Amino acid sequence: MKFIRITLFLFLAAWQAEGLAQVAFLENIHWKDEWLLSGDNKLIGTVNATAPLDVKMKCEKELVSENTWEITWTFTAKRDVPNVRLTASFEHVSKPEWWMIPAVSYNGNHLSRGMEPKGEKRDRQWYTFSYKRTPIPGAIYSEGEDFAIATFGNVPEKPEDDYSCGIQPEPNIITHQLLWPEEEMPVTYCAQDQYAPGWQRVHNMKQGETRKLSMYLMVARKETNHNAYRHMLDMAWLMAEPEKLPVPDGEKLWQQSVEFCHHSLWIENDDYMGYLLGLNLNEKGEWQQITRNCYEAGWLGQNISLAVSVLHDFNKTGDHVDIDQGIATLDTWADNCQLPNGLFITQYDAVIRKSNCIMDACNLGTAAMQFFEADRIVKQLRLVRTAYLGAAWGICNFMLADQQPNGCYGRGWTTDGRCVEREGGVGAYLITPMLKAYEFYNDKKYLESAQRAYIYYISSFKKNGFSTDGTLDTRCIDRESAYPLLTAAIALYKITKDDAYLNDAVDVSYYLSTWLWHYNINYALGDAFQLYGYKTLGATSVSTQRHYFDTFACRWVNDWRDLAKLTDDSQWSEKAEAIWRNCCQMVGDGIIKVNGHTLPIGSQNDAYYGSTWFSRAQNEGVPSVMLKNRFSDRLIAWP
Repeated sequence: MKFIRITLFLFLAAWQAEGLAQVAFLENIHWKDEWLLSGDNKLIGTVNATAPLDVKMKCEKELVSENTWEITWTFTAKRDVPNVRLTASFEHVSKPEWWMIPAVSYNGNHLSRGMEPKGEKRDRQWYTFSYKRTPIPGAIYSEGEDFAIATFGNVPEKPEDDYSCGIQPEPNIITHQLLWPEEEMPVTYCAQDQYAPGWQRVHNMKQGETRKLSMYLMVARKETNHNAYRHMLDMAWLMAEPEKLPVPDGEKLWQQSVEFCHHSLWIENDDYMGYLLGLNLNEKGEWQQITRNCYEAGWLGQNISLAVSVLHDFNKTGDHVDIDQGIATLDTWADNCQLPNGLFITQYDAVIRKSNCIMDACNLGTAAMQFFEADRIVKQLRLVRTAYLGAAWGICNFMLADQQPNGCYGRGWTTDGRCVEREGGVGAYLITPMLKAYEFYNDKKYLESAQRAYIYYISSFKKNGFSTDGTLDTRCIDRESAYPLLTAAIALYKITKDDAYLNDAVDVSYYLSTWLWHYNINYALGDAFQLYGYKTLGATSVSTQRHYFDTFACRWVNDWRDLAKLTDDSQWSEKAEAIWRNCCQMVGDGIIKVNGHTLPIGSQNDAYYGSTWFSRAQNEGVPSVMLKNRFSDRLIAWP
């Protein structure tokens, strides 16, 4: 099935009507001798292919948009040929300056501190990755001295059509390559910081058998801050197949989520009243509440957010379980976690154990925002709880005093207020509570603090072309560190009406789109995703260190709905809808089973393995095209 849903006429009409970013088109771009591509009176690059001696090759090119071609290689076996390996390439003639395999490698991942694939080679052999690891099939983007090149392929219809991609940056040439049949070499990245031996599928071509490899090639002038890659994303979204998932029943999902809080996450004992981080399986294969490091203010545990949500449910339904659990949870945290210096203990296990802990910016920022909301809703309920607002103000005022002259907040602090690390993008999670504090008191010192922090974090993002260290259990390039930049940019635009913030929100959104699956993978019959009808369109990968899907992107669905209205660009609302529908798959209803275990009502597996990624390193050998276990066995408190 071609990765396209519209004719050329509709494609061009939609391109103009949607007002998408216009490609910096080249003058006098043309093909010479069918192999050489030139533009602006310069050689841009050449198309190439490789095949066994007894396989005939034919190349055809079709213009699908200005400066964009679909290049199709047809390979025909002149006799029976064993163990065939085919490649289709575009060789960009230039010194490489920056490159990306979306969701896999951002300029070689050298600024990541994990052990995911670094650079373009291992043991002097070029890396290759299955197209399933990339959010646009087989996508590669590179920048040379003058031009930006983007390539990607079509969605295979059958497992035997699966292919891989790779980039080969050399001193004066950058090769974009598609390879068939599918392989991952020289090793396969199979779990966080773990590798297994590389693998290659085997296919023997019969005499007269034909195979095709198609590559979409887009050429543009290089732009500042690596912005030329947005043209590839624009085109890929226009080419995406129509949505196949039903519109979620929001009210039903809300009710299921409340039940998950009430019956699966709630815990009450001598030490604690509130919610747990989630559930896992015990030795008997039964769901049990997590028993270690299980109480958290935000991030995975989401205690303050869940408490606020059930209070909202009380306003809807009058269910007193809501108000009893919500107030008890907020009181537990607010009365026992506020420190004299304003910081807030974000891991309640440390309170129980009377031990020290590191309080991170993600949990602190989330706690502050949710305590502001908790104060608002308890006032609606005519309850008096001064500690909620006190917790929010304490966090904001501590950060106001601790903020560095360059605008940086930091990553984590000890209970005595010492910052243990400043680096990484996670500090951006403190910007929005500062803006909420400004909104609350109209005191410009909070707005100015937020603006200085925003400049610090957005400048790093623009310089690098990516953001890092927002995922607390990894130290790498990710999407979670970009989310607070998006929501902060929109909030600052609404406060200041400065279009620069809106432009930044668009830039960050394109980066977030490099983690967003633009297509549905066609899995083999019997594969877990095929059996459950799980669709990958709208899924988002976690980070360069963790190549799997989760539902975190729900956090920016409303931001993209806002952005669509503010920019009059419908792609953001379309992508928001795709994310929402994707994330609402496989929610427990008390009947559905995953991996043989019935999901409690309102629960959901926290990780989905879309490629050959597993929870641990696998045995040697070529992985099966049909995987029966693509779901994690953890049900995290993210209803």
